[in-house]
Amino acid sequence: MIFEQAQSGGDLNLSQVMAAVSTVPTHELPRLLGYLREIEAAAIVRLCATPRPHEVACEPEQLLDIEHAGKKLSVSQDYLYRHWKKLPFAQKCGWGLRFSARGIDEYIRHKGMTLYTVRDKRIGGSN
Repeated sequence: MIFEQAQSGGDLNLSQVMAAVSTVPTHELPRLLGYLREIEAAAIVRLCATPRPHEVACEPEQLLDIEHAGKKLSVSQDYLYRHWKKLPFAQKCGWGLRFSARGIDEYIRHKGMTLYTVRDKRIGGSN
């Protein structure tokens, strides 16, 4: 019965298929497995053919020099020179320091906008 329903394009639900596994005669199981493989193959083809929403087009990595990284992070170049080893988006190249633009964006998104706070240098009472 399940084979006729499948061949005629009739709707089958998962519970019917599961019931068929335990009720179909043993000699018919290879045929049932064949139908299940067809369903699996169709699902895999569809899965591979459609882009997943969580996947983003991979853009080439943009490396910023110290001047641009400082502006993006709102810190001085001196700060970046002194602390680059602690920053996950910084890397030393043979010719200087470079900063991953994508890494800076992620850092800002997860850690907050500022890397350090500037103290008020006024001496005396508050105005």
